[in-house]
Amino acid sequence: MVLDTFTRTTTAELKGLAISLMLFLHLFHGSDTITKYTSFCYIGHDTLTHILSSLCNPVYAFTFLSGYGLFIAYSSQGRLNVWERLNALYLKYWLSLIIFVFMGYCLGLGDKYPGSWLMVLENVTSWKTSYNGTIWFLFPYSVLLVASPKIFYFLNSIHRNWSYVAVFVLFVVCSMLLHWYGSFLISNHPLYVIEHIAELLIPFIIGMIFVRDIKYSVIKKKLYGQGTTVVVLLLFVFCFIGILIRDWPLGLFTPIYVLGLYIYISLINIPKYLSRVLCSLGKHSTSIWFIHAYYCWYFFPNEIYSLKYPIFIFLGLLGSSYVSALLLDFMFKGLFLKVFKLN
Repeated sequence: MVLDTFTRTTTAELKGLAISLMLFLHLFHGSDTITKYTSFCYIGHDTLTHILSSLCNPVYAFTFLSGYGLFIAYSSQGRLNVWERLNALYLKYWLSLIIFVFMGYCLGLGDKYPGSWLMVLENVTSWKTSYNGTIWFLFPYSVLLVASPKIFYFLNSIHRNWSYVAVFVLFVVCSMLLHWYGSFLISNHPLYVIEHIAELLIPFIIGMIFVRDIKYSVIKKKLYGQGTTVVVLLLFVFCFIGILIRDWPLGLFTPIYVLGLYIYISLINIPKYLSRVLCSLGKHSTSIWFIHAYYCWYFFPNEIYSLKYPIFIFLGLLGSSYVSALLLDFMFKGLFLKVFKLN
């Protein structure tokens, strides 16, 4: 099967972009964060930084890229070693827990790190992630990972139009449930997990469809036939649309918008220096995901926001998380994998 889709470099760039936007989102999306930094640009009573944070939504991007990458492997090999992938993912997660739970305990947060035995069990399994709330989608994603061969087989066995219908139905149902019954779902964790699995299945399937049905090179050729000015203007149009659809009911279209934006960015020729930065961030994106909230939410928020201006706050968190991710990945590859004999 000949695949007409992203290059490896483009995939790494998109992962790097997604993890960067995840940090930006977690720094500036909460309404309580507006008082923690100095902004020079307001739209109404809102800061431009806060508005731009609503355009990020990196979880959909990561899940899209996962569905995309896994389907490429499935199509090329005819099978997927999902358990090996799952083992590596959780071993790295557990290593991050060992390090940062110990750090939390040393910082005098022993009531939460490690907390009760039930709390330990919930976090180790990722059923609940009270140690680090940004890891909420690890368990739902793991379910999708384990089920992915069955999902791909089923969607390949039916007419492709039905896979489009499945995405649309999931999209509408999940959006309605979250809007009208969100508080009920939050208070009933098992139901909330099921909803998350269904919700993440949407970009996961779209990632598969993108590989199977979209001629990427044709789209890129047509776009660049329009000239660089049009390319840049369209990017601004995307951002403007994202601002307009932040609230209900147009907010229903946010997942589609986010995926469209990332696909569009993949069509842009990124400067080499920026590509190298994004690729390096993408290579260590999982570790940065596991780490960053400990710095900006739990252990050192005052130090992070003391940098005052959004660009410095963002770069401070990105830099500290990246260096920590390098160390975590070094420990993971150099020690943890050998201990568990996964090298």
